[in-house]
Amino acid sequence: MNTKNQYYIILFISILVNSYATADELYLNNGDRFTGQLIEISATHCTFKINSQSTLHIKRSDISRLNVIQSVANKDSTPAMTNNQLLTVRAKGTENTSKSTTTLGEEPEEDLRQIFLRQSTVLLKPGEKELDISLNYTRNEFANIRTRNFSIPVSVRLGITDLLEGFIDLPIAWTQQEIFYQDAVDKSDAFGIGDVSVGLKYLFKQQDKQWPDVIGSFSFTAPTGDDSDPKNMNDVAIGSGHWHISTGLTLVKSYDPAVLFGSVGYSYTFEETRNGVEVAPGQSFSYSFGMGFAINNQITMSSQFLGAYQSKTELDGVGILGSSREPMSLRTGLTYRIGKGRYLEPAVMLGMNDDAPDASLTLSYSQKLDF
Repeated sequence: MNTKNQYYIILFISILVNSYATADELYLNNGDRFTGQLIEISATHCTFKINSQSTLHIKRSDISRLNVIQSVANKDSTPAMTNNQLLTVRAKGTENTSKSTTTLGEEPEEDLRQIFLRQSTVLLKPGEKELDISLNYTRNEFANIRTRNFSIPVSVRLGITDLLEGFIDLPIAWTQQEIFYQDAVDKSDAFGIGDVSVGLKYLFKQQDKQWPDVIGSFSFTAPTGDDSDPKNMNDVAIGSGHWHISTGLTLVKSYDPAVLFGSVGYSYTFEETRNGVEVAPGQSFSYSFGMGFAINNQITMSSQFLGAYQSKTELDGVGILGSSREPMSLRTGLTYRIGKGRYLEPAVMLGMNDDAPDASLTLSYSQKLDF
């Protein structure tokens, strides 16, 4: 791509982001969402301009929420803010700017744009609890070995303070491995509870005009799942057989209706002696970046690139040739709001190189808990 094309692409993205940041927002009762400019409003109707060629003339009774960046003219002398269909009116001051935002209608229960980031950011209020159950199928084939993994990860998150959130992850998994020889196939499988992870996420800095949300995380993983025999190639495992500690940093910046994010992480795996062999899996450095886009107040699309570098594994102090890995994957998902505090998220992840699994399919269900 030449320099001129790069310039036009950057200019287009800048104009697009700026237009979303300064546009009015119209939410309808049927779930539709529009960005543009509120031209006129009365006690019964409003006129909303979407673009230079499209203008909506809609009843106020069809509106669930309206965010107005700039002031507009009332069509008649009737106060525009007294319609019973619009339950609340809230004015929000914007720091260091002469503009203000007027919100008509009820505030949304959650910011749907960031729900798909629930595993890496702080979204819960103090005392709130959330349950996440997933169905995950992963398939990988490399050389003469094919593996299939079906797991049911169960996660529980708890809001401790406005800035601190805790979590615990418990996976239930079934793994199958097939080794193909010239005239035979060796198949083995295992089923059980995998390794349990517990951790905390802390919001160091909240988003403002210049800076994104900055979230730090720390977790440890216990080897609760059955591990494999390092001397037996046919032995498959549910767990790693090692203790892990992990830490990471995530940045999240919202540009309505989009949200951009990126993260870096580090994980250390402790040495363990298994069947008389000292196994040291080494260290892992991870990174990711991506974006989510709210189509309306019920659906968000997201895409994420994930990468890592994993150092080589050592057996009795001797490094295994070719055991270092650098997996890269691309994940795309859709988050759908089923109802109050309930979400469904199908996603697909494709491996970008031989070190990553070929494909992974996930269906997640998330719900706020009342007890």
